[in-house]
Amino acid sequence: MAIRSRNFSDSCHLGSAISDRGPSKPLWDSCPWFEIQNNPFKGYYYCSDFLDGNYTLAVNQGVTHLESGMFGITDGTAGSAIAMLTDETTGVVALKSTTTTEDIGLFLGSGLGSAPMFEMTSGKRFWAEARLKKLTTAGSDISLFFGLCNGNGTNASVIATNGTMVTTVGYAGFRCPQASATLSLSAQTGSATALTINSAAGTMTADTYKKLGLYCDGAKLYGFVDGAKIAPVDGYSIATTDFPDAVAMGMHIRFMDVGGDTEEVAIDWLRVAYEY
Repeated sequence: MAIRSRNFSDSCHLGSAISDRGPSKPLWDSCPWFEIQNNPFKGYYYCSDFLDGNYTLAVNQGVTHLESGMFGITDGTAGSAIAMLTDETTGVVALKSTTTTEDIGLFLGSGLGSAPMFEMTSGKRFWAEARLKKLTTAGSDISLFFGLCNGNGTNASVIATNGTMVTTVGYAGFRCPQASATLSLSAQTGSATALTINSAAGTMTADTYKKLGLYCDGAKLYGFVDGAKIAPVDGYSIATTDFPDAVAMGMHIRFMDVGGDTEEVAIDWLRVAYEY
């Protein structure tokens, strides 16, 4: 069943320029957004500006439902929490950490403890985009992930304590490792070496928002950064060996604080759609 958009208007304004705050038109033009809204058996949609509730989570809470199908996870010390930023008027959720090897994040696409629902597979299309930023980049201690992952949040280990993706996790999405501003797009099945789709997909600038997007047309995966399609512009085949095609995954925004510096990832909005 579809989940109703809580914040953006039903027209869900599409950005016409990189600097535009709204979702990226080149990514979402192919999405039957209104059809999914009007027919709950056609697919799933989620669109939140984080103005519809209190997206906060104290330390050491494990997996907790926050609002509207969104779950949060905070690790076990006093160093990580999820908070709403009071100096942002548009509704912004912040993942915060001050302690070494803290795992923290947001995810959706499953109930608490249930199997995740999204698949990149033949005949099914998937769209996702978020507007987010890292507080620091050069010298940053956090390893960031945005994308699909087959962990449903009950296991805290999506990113390993050294900043790499856990080898048993199947995923497809963007990564920005610690002490780096470079975004990469990669994937793995959870039982093989990661596939590098684009090793230089974009650059994060400290305390500056970036729009990251994914689109699967049922045959290929496409990445978008600030509304522009990145290489390979003709898409990456999901039939490639070791790609997690037909693997049930959830939508995750996660980071691991590898070194223990005071770190923050702020998320302005998240938009997801999926055809059944």
